[in-house]
Amino acid sequence: MSRKILIASLGNGDTNREYKATDYTIEGKIYKNKNYVSAALQEHYNIDIIYYIGTMGSMWENIYSYYCEVFEKKKNSDYENYLFEKIIEFQSFSLEEKAKTPFTFLDLSKLEETFDKKIRTILTYFGTNDEEIEKNFMEITKILKDLQEGDELYLDITHSFRSNAFWAFLVLHYVLELSNKNIEVKMISYGMFEAIKDGNAGEPCPVINLNKFYEIMKWMNGANNLKKYGNADELINLIQESNVRDAIKDYSEALGMNYIFNIEESIKMVKKLDKHSLQGPASYIIPEIQKNVANHFKNLKTKYEKMLQLAEWHYKEKRYALAYLNMNQALYNFLEEELYENQSLKKVKSKKDMKKEKREKENIRKKFIQKINNKKSKFNTSEEIYTFWKNMTNTYNSRNNIAHSDERNAIKEDIEQIPELLNFYQTIFQEKTMYRNYKCN
Repeated sequence: MSRKILIASLGNGDTNREYKATDYTIEGKIYKNKNYVSAALQEHYNIDIIYYIGTMGSMWENIYSYYCEVFEKKKNSDYENYLFEKIIEFQSFSLEEKAKTPFTFLDLSKLEETFDKKIRTILTYFGTNDEEIEKNFMEITKILKDLQEGDELYLDITHSFRSNAFWAFLVLHYVLELSNKNIEVKMISYGMFEAIKDGNAGEPCPVINLNKFYEIMKWMNGANNLKKYGNADELINLIQESNVRDAIKDYSEALGMNYIFNIEESIKMVKKLDKHSLQGPASYIIPEIQKNVANHFKNLKTKYEKMLQLAEWHYKEKRYALAYLNMNQALYNFLEEELYENQSLKKVKSKKDMKKEKREKENIRKKFIQKINNKKSKFNTSEEIYTFWKNMTNTYNSRNNIAHSDERNAIKEDIEQIPELLNFYQTIFQEKTMYRNYKCN
């Protein structure tokens, strides 16, 4: 069964070390005389576990006292006094002394045990420098490790330091990027006291839902996953318009299979999408995707040129294996097309003849490769042919290692040579000079 978990911040309160009792309104329902917005959230959403994040100067003694009443637990006055005295002692320290004080200075284990771990505590430093921020990060990750499959997460950023809002979004980023658990962020809440100041005094404080920020993060993350990895799963789940969803899905699947014809067709469909009919985050995310794909294969006519550009695209997005596969196929297609053209062989159109033509092209390409692999061949004496042979061999070997998962220990070298290979093939595809005098017989 899924748990409802609230993560909230805890500050020092006012001069009396407490938050002023306030009426809160959540989704139209008013919760009267609550000292903590987390208390209103707990009641409204039936929260199972609350994590409070605070420093050793936060009002932990008030949290202990408050929840003893809520859960009808007998209050231990000695422990309450211990908390108060240790916190007051901590607050008397200089900023340098506070930074050096270990978390063991304040024992909150009894607080958690009193409420059967329904109230949990995370101690942090003030975060005045990089070291403290990093230590705080390590403490926050304790919450993330405790999250379970199917948990529902509520984040409140009302109280304590303004920097705690960043910790909330760190949790969101973890849920989006790193967690393999099915965790749903149900709400990011903020008690907007600003709304009841001045002329609105006396009205309940609205607790607003900032989940739109999370939704926008999901859109941006989905667009990034599509751009970098060709994966549109997250975007597809967000897009409402069926025609847009289908176009993005077809484009993603074509990229995943590396089928150049389907990639071209899906790009056309993406470019045709009417951006003016889109609403919400889609209205600016989809046009950005259209811009990214707009120049793919622009002004390229031959298949090998398109495959080489696809290889370059995969390289830029660090999909190195696909870069090699496309370079190798672009080279083969180039040799077949240009050598076949050079032989002035009869063009054919029927299906039967098209198969024959394909076989002839493959044979010409194979003969050419055999010829330049023959060290005794006069054709293989020029520096130009040697350079071609060396680059072709490097591409072919890397491609085979990828395809057959060979135990080749040259990852760095194989990646570093890709730009040089791309430039080389781009040059020979444009010039085509060395094939004019080649004869396949």
